[in-house]
Amino acid sequence: MPIPLSILPKDIAREEKIASHCNALAGVIVSIRDVYCKAEKQQKAFIETMVGAAIWYIPKPKNAWTGFISFETLKAFHPNSSVVNPKFSEEHVYPT
Repeated sequence: MPIPLSILPKDIAREEKIASHCNALAGVIVSIRDVYCKAEKQQKAFIETMVGAAIWYIPKPKNAWTGFISFETLKAFHPNSSVVNPKFSEEHVYPT
């Protein structure tokens, strides 16, 4: 996939790294397809967890974040909240 011309030169290396990681992961997924198809339910769940972890470690594109926070998260951090140790998770956009 070509990199858009609107991307700054410093971000091109990041985009190339993302593409490289995605291509490598796609190759792994294709190569384990037969193993996955023959796996038992728990084994499939384990394989799905491994793939999910790999996706997590792929660098995130800069346009993946909206900058918004959910109302539920905001309430969890309020001093009157019953949440003892509130935590943030990475906010992200689901592609449409």
